[in-house]
Amino acid sequence: MEAFDVVDISQVLTRYGQIVDTRSWDDLDQVFTDDAVFDTSDFGQGRLEGLGAIRTMFAGSHPPYSVNIVNVVVSDGEEAGTARAYSKNLGLLPEGRIGSASYDDELVKTDAGWRVARRVARARREDHDLRPAGGGNAS
Repeated sequence: MEAFDVVDISQVLTRYGQIVDTRSWDDLDQVFTDDAVFDTSDFGQGRLEGLGAIRTMFAGSHPPYSVNIVNVVVSDGEEAGTARAYSKNLGLLPEGRIGSASYDDELVKTDAGWRVARRVARARREDHDLRPAGGGNAS
């Protein structure tokens, strides 16, 4: 795999965070293939099959206010034109909480660039309250 492929894949994964932040569900085709599978079973939303199902899930859910994709690790896939990626999602949740998930992705190189064909989302830990003790402002 070439260095530019790693950069392109990292951009696709980061774009996902931007799309969730801006609620731009129509742009999810910049991240997922039309026939993508997104396994959100760890979050009680089951296995979503196809871009339409993924868009519908997001449009009807309450995703984090902010999604930050970090710790991206990209490797070659099993076949030419495929890749694997692992990343973490740190999400800002209501009431100052933060959640963490990991994504295990299989990507394919399409005419439009790299896209996620299969994603498994896993909960990483319980939500944490980041507010200072007593609910006051940090100084």
